[in-house]
Amino acid sequence: MPKRPRAHQLEQESIVALQSILNHHNWLFEQFDNDYGIDGRIEIFQGDHATGKICLAQLKATDEQDLDKALRLAVPLETIRYWIDIDIPVCIIRYVAANQTLYYRWIRNFAEIWEAESEQQTVTLHWHADDVLCASSLLTFKQQLDLIKQLNFQNVRLPISVNLTVADTAADANELTQTFVEACEMITPVYFVRRGANATFHVSRKDIVTSFGGIISTRWPLPTAQDYPRSRLPFDLIAMLADILLKLGLHVAAARLALHLVGHSSFLESVVPDDDMRWLITHLDQSEVMQQAELRLAKKDGDAAQQLVSFLLGAKALEPEILDRLIALNRTYAALARSHPESSQMIGPAMYNLASSLRWMGRATEALVALDLCGSVAPKYVERYSWWMDRGNLEAQLGKYQAAYASYQEAYRLVTRVPMVADHAYEILLFAAKAAFFAGQFADALNLTREAARQCESVGEEALLIQFAAQEIVGYGVQRQDAQPGRAAQVLNAPIKAPERFKRAVRLHALNPEVWQLKLTLDMEEGRLLDAAKAACIALLLSYEEEEVAQAAILLLTHIQVRQHLSYDLFLCALIVAYQAHGLPFFIRAEERLRQQQARPGLIEELRTLGDDIAHATQQASQLRYKVETPWGITILPWRQPSLLPLLHRNTEIRFERLEPS
Repeated sequence: MPKRPRAHQLEQESIVALQSILNHHNWLFEQFDNDYGIDGRIEIFQGDHATGKICLAQLKATDEQDLDKALRLAVPLETIRYWIDIDIPVCIIRYVAANQTLYYRWIRNFAEIWEAESEQQTVTLHWHADDVLCASSLLTFKQQLDLIKQLNFQNVRLPISVNLTVADTAADANELTQTFVEACEMITPVYFVRRGANATFHVSRKDIVTSFGGIISTRWPLPTAQDYPRSRLPFDLIAMLADILLKLGLHVAAARLALHLVGHSSFLESVVPDDDMRWLITHLDQSEVMQQAELRLAKKDGDAAQQLVSFLLGAKALEPEILDRLIALNRTYAALARSHPESSQMIGPAMYNLASSLRWMGRATEALVALDLCGSVAPKYVERYSWWMDRGNLEAQLGKYQAAYASYQEAYRLVTRVPMVADHAYEILLFAAKAAFFAGQFADALNLTREAARQCESVGEEALLIQFAAQEIVGYGVQRQDAQPGRAAQVLNAPIKAPERFKRAVRLHALNPEVWQLKLTLDMEEGRLLDAAKAACIALLLSYEEEEVAQAAILLLTHIQVRQHLSYDLFLCALIVAYQAHGLPFFIRAEERLRQQQARPGLIEELRTLGDDIAHATQQASQLRYKVETPWGITILPWRQPSLLPLLHRNTEIRFERLEPS
């Protein structure tokens, strides 16, 4: 007669044992028909009422007589990852037939799984002799399940209570316990308790096992006493706790703990995922990081404060209140530097970063103050060409073109001394030329542009010829209106040079909107107003991401319209293109320019009506795309108003082909 396999008998014995224990509290074990790595579900009842608290259970039974061996089980790493990824808590239960006892652990509470290498095939799980699941331990089981549910809502508050247990085999147990308690007193995010702690540190001869609420544990090697200074212990405690919270997916709580490791790079790097320090500012409020920076500075821990400031400056956008506090913090830095000259090493980078952040936020005046303060407390910055470039950019942003011109000149003088970047000195010359131009020094602007173009050609950077052409063309137009035409001719050498350079720019980058902005300017100065208007249309069409180009084109186009009353269709076409590329706010600004130019009566109202029609059509056809074919190349653009195409066909050399919606 066929015999029933012992494995089947063991499986049934384990299920009966589990159901017998759960019945003491009227809990339910529901066995699944299909076993795909999970045997069933445990549901907690309060009397006769279901609580909705459930977990999944996988039972593993053994006939092994040796308890130490019986509490070990090799499991494929792929299966373990599957258990960890399940949203519902998973409990792994070991049934030892020799003593008819169940032992349980939550899947994350096996320290071995966090030590596994990615290339491993299996991991040996270990239960402890005190992991017994019985009627008297069901209350602890329920508390652990409640904690898991609480953690799923990211509900962990600092400080965290901690406790220490020391194995009999550990050396110097009393001394270690005293050191541990002293370390806890030094750390604000944790506190030591004798019992009932959330986190437990168990020290043996070789390692420290950190457990959180009995639902997760990790193991850290324990260095020998002579290699382990007491000063390390507080930071190791924080790092171990943060590591556990990260493995639970509690990034906010882990980041709050990690804040206390700032200034101690080796400990911080052991916690931060993938060494990406932006992780801190991603998971914390800016005010939390700012408060910690202020506390560190108050304790004269300038290095840590500087590192926290650098995290803040790495944020995509700083809140105005935080920015004001940063400015105040750096003023304190400056005072610290004056009283402690050695502190300038930390203050210089902080002030430089602050200046950059202020500039990004449009607070150029404060950025310039921060940059000057950086130079005064850390003179080495003034010897860098990049410092002078930043200064020139800020001065130009504030309209201080003469000062910007001087700063760019100093940047050029310094960059020529650095062989590695000297080949790019022409870029600084271009900035200097623009500043000189806006400062009214047209001759200097053109000479600098010519020198930049010469250097650019020598290193093969022909793309920048477009920008050089811009300077020469604009400068040429201004010089034509100069009261001293002889001097203008002398500066230019030959008036035909600007158009020739523009033609070269068209050949290089015909789909660049700046090229058509240049042509617009040149055509205007040469009196070819219809050609200028067409160039403006093309510049607007291509300037989807370059609002400055669109602003300039629409300004010049409105000037043409008012002066010459050009084709109304062409003018409307340009404004509609501007609306399509840059939205209604830009369209309204274009209206304002028309008002300032005293446009002909009725034009504003007509444009407003047209704008309403465009808005309606945009809602109807938001997914259309068109292939744009020009004499110079092909590109794909989103286009939301097919009714504009006849106007564009009539007034430009660009042709469109409708594509299927994306």
